[in-house]
Amino acid sequence: IGEYVDLLTNVAVGDEVDRIVNKLEPDIGRLDDLINEESYVANTQPDEENNVITVTTKDGYILDVVIKPNGDVEIIPQGKDDGEPYPEITLSAVISDDY
Repeated sequence: IGEYVDLLTNVAVGDEVDRIVNKLEPDIGRLDDLINEESYVANTQPDEENNVITVTTKDGYILDVVIKPNGDVEIIPQGKDDGEPYPEITLSAVISDDY
């Protein structure tokens, strides 16, 4: 999975260089298109609301490509897809003046 992190990082760096040279804004759609051109990618699921592209490789590994507000990209490996749905966790906080 480390190799996929490196490969996706190279795609993100290429996109960043293109953005700098051509004075473009970060664009999840453009990065998603670039990732989909890679031979090892089976599919992607861009989430524009959260600026995350979930990438599934042809051999079943899942990685999240997180685009930060400043345009930086973080690759987070999620591991091998086991076919099970992902759990959803909701966190909430109660703020009180009582101690």
